[in-house]
Parts: sequence; structure tokens; C-alpha cells
Amino acid sequence: MILAVESKPGQGMTLRGGLQFDHSPVPLVDQERTRLLLEMKNAADFYDLHFAIAEHSGFVRGLFMAMQISAPVLVVFQVEARRVAQVAADRLSLVTQ
Repeated sequence: MILAVESKPGQGMTLRGGLQFDHSPVPLVDQERTRLLLEMKNAADFYDLHFAIAEHSGFVRGLFMAMQISAPVLVVFQVEARRVAQVAADRLSLVTQ
């Protein structure tokens, strides 16, 4: 599982595992969404995959309920997550066979 840790207050997030978002012009919301999609993509097993899916769903639903994104954007984010999760599930099913 990839964990985000704050490197310096106000300087963005750093992902353990090699990716760094420090000093990024990308908004923090998009950074978090990308981090959650990467958690799905790189899940070590089905438990991690389902946890990442639930975490992403809650994050995106929270953005919608807080009126930070519109309904069409919510649908786009959900479809994107579904595709990433399907690819990860296919990869995991090949590994476990």
C-alpha cells in the first residue's frame, strides 16, 4: 500500500514508493485522487484492492457532497476508477492462478 506523508507543512505530499508531489502545480485534490488510483493499480492482493476502491469511492463521493465537483465529473471519476480497478483485478487474478 502506498502511503502519503507530509514532508513539510504546506509543501504538498510525498508518496512513499518513489513518487513525489512536492512543489507540484497540481491541486491537492487531484494529487489525492491520483494517489488513490495508484493504490488501486498497485494493490498487492484483493483485500488491498477493495480497500483502495472503498477509499477512492468515499473520497470522490465526499467531493460531490461538498459540492466541489458536479454530477457529470463524479460519473467520470467513477468510470475511471472502475477501469483501473478492473485492470488491477485482472492482474491479481492472473497472479493468484
